[in-house]
Amino acid sequence: MNKNIFLLMFLMVLTITTVSASTYKIGSAFELTTSCDDFTCADVNTTIFFPNGTIFQDNQEMTSNIYYANISITPTTQGDYITYFSDGVNITTSSFSVTSTGFELTQPRAIIFIGFLFILVFLFIVTIIGIPMVPYGDNRNEKGELISINNLKHLRSILYVIAYLLLMGISYLSSNVALAYLGTTLFGKTLFIIFQILFLIALPMFFVWLMFILTRIFNDKETKKMIERGVYEGGI
Repeated sequence: MNKNIFLLMFLMVLTITTVSASTYKIGSAFELTTSCDDFTCADVNTTIFFPNGTIFQDNQEMTSNIYYANISITPTTQGDYITYFSDGVNITTSSFSVTSTGFELTQPRAIIFIGFLFILVFLFIVTIIGIPMVPYGDNRNEKGELISINNLKHLRSILYVIAYLLLMGISYLSSNVALAYLGTTLFGKTLFIIFQILFLIALPMFFVWLMFILTRIFNDKETKKMIERGVYEGGI
C-alpha cells in the first residue's frame, strides 16, 4: 500500500515538472532548432514574431550543422510565438509557447496543483485547530500544585513546527499556481517572496525551537526529581 502511494506521488510530481518540448520559460534562454530536410543547412535564417504579432527577431542567422540549424533565444513575453525558417528559397513555419513556469498549462496539471494545495491547506487548518487541544504545561491538582510531568505538552511545539512547514508549502505551491494560471505575475511573485522569507527564517527558528525543547526536557527531569522527593512547587 505504501509503495503504491509513493509511486502515485512520484508520477504526480513527474507530471508537474515535465517540460513540453515546445514550451519554454520566460526569461530563460533555449535553443530554437529546425531540421534541414527542406533547407540547405549552410544558410538558414529565422524570423520570430511576438504573440501580439510584432517582430521579436528579424532574419537572424542560425548556426548551421549537417542535419539541423539552431539559434539561442531568450523570450521576454508569455504567449505563443510564430517562427519562420528560410534558406533564401524554402520557407517553413513552426511555433512555440512561453509561460512563467516553462510547462504547458493543461487541465490535468491544474487539477494536480489545486489538489496538492487543498491537501496542504486542509492539513494546516487541522494542525492549527489541534494545537489548543494539546496541554501546554504539566498536571496540577485543584490547588495548583504540581503532581506529575505531562510529556504530551511537547507535542504542542512540534505541531507549531509542522504548521510552519505546511505554511511554507502552501505559499510555495500557491505562487506556482498563481504564476501558471493567472494572467498577471504580480500575485505569484508576491507569494513566492513570502515563501522565500519563510524559508530564510526557518533555519534560525529551528535552532530556537530545538533549544526550547531541550531546555524543557532538562527542566522536566529536574522537576521529576523534586516530585519524587515530595516537593510540589515550581514546575514548568
